[in-house]
Amino acid sequence: SISLPDRIANTIMSYAKYLGKFFWPTALAVVYPHPSAPYALAERWAGWQLGLAALVLLAVSILCLRQVARRPYLAVGWFWFLGTLIPVIGLVQVGEQALADRYTYIPLVGPVVALVWLGAELAARFRWNRPLLGGFFALLVGLLAAITSRQLHFWKDTVSLFQHNLAVTSANPSAHFALGVGLEREDKIAAALAEYQKALALHPQYQKAHYNLGQIFRKQGQWSAAAASYQAVLEINPNDVSSRLNLASVLNRLGQDAEAVQQFDEVLRRDPNSFEALNNLAWILATASEPKIRDGARAIALAEKSCALTEDRLSVFVGTLAAAYAEAGRFAEAVSTAQRAIELATAAGQTQVAARNAELLELYRAGKPYHEPAK
Repeated sequence: SISLPDRIANTIMSYAKYLGKFFWPTALAVVYPHPSAPYALAERWAGWQLGLAALVLLAVSILCLRQVARRPYLAVGWFWFLGTLIPVIGLVQVGEQALADRYTYIPLVGPVVALVWLGAELAARFRWNRPLLGGFFALLVGLLAAITSRQLHFWKDTVSLFQHNLAVTSANPSAHFALGVGLEREDKIAAALAEYQKALALHPQYQKAHYNLGQIFRKQGQWSAAAASYQAVLEINPNDVSSRLNLASVLNRLGQDAEAVQQFDEVLRRDPNSFEALNNLAWILATASEPKIRDGARAIALAEKSCALTEDRLSVFVGTLAAAYAEAGRFAEAVSTAQRAIELATAAGQTQVAARNAELLELYRAGKPYHEPAK
């Protein structure tokens, strides 16, 4: 989505930025937002900045070529830097970042080589005091070690890392999203929600932020909000099976069984072996409060397939199969299947599942299917 002129401009500026961070390693970040990103809030390069950067690159290249006979190390170091960055400089855009510090590990060997050889030549020519020179570089190494120690401090956990990322960059939805993930893992749900919403304020098409919001709302029982988040994901990417599956389950919670059936059918069209979709759709078809939605025969087919895929090991799925048999009037099979579900749940320590299937078992023994109350 980034045009060729924008990629060329970012390439020129990235070379300059990498050199700048080489000599003055501050404001380092995990993710630098691209100035031409779709959300268009990242600061774009001014024309004079782009021209100055291009002029500096051209001037250094000409200087190194003119010195190639006397000081070949300058050309070796400089063109090593320019050349090894070409695959990752952004002419072919990979990912959403404008540049990345990790891309410089090999390329910056070139400037180091050039500077070390130049420093050695100058030291020999001007006969600098060796102890003084040694002390200067020892001080420099110590300073860089201190900066490194401070930078490592930001990497102690996800929250610290991306709080720093946001402090040194602007308009960075990826950093807001990652910070939200870190906060959610620390069970700071309200703060995580705020970060996901900040990411979406910058980039409304940020699919992962919509999905994570949906997951939080679903866990909190905010079914309408969860449905809206999953629908936002599907508007961006209709092929997201996980979001469609979750949307179907949420619609069922909202009492919108017909819509839930449509979504489960779409999941199974895309993934016929989704055992969760098979089980959940079978449950709706067997137990829906509206008679026009119920379909015992299809519920049995779906539930049998989900149980086969999971090798009859999941008590919930076996319980769904029992409900499907009951809806189809096959009560003897419903009773024996419900008993098996109780045994599986008891063996797994699932006391609530075992108790629920025990309640349903009594219905089946009385020759009655189970139907959900109207919502």
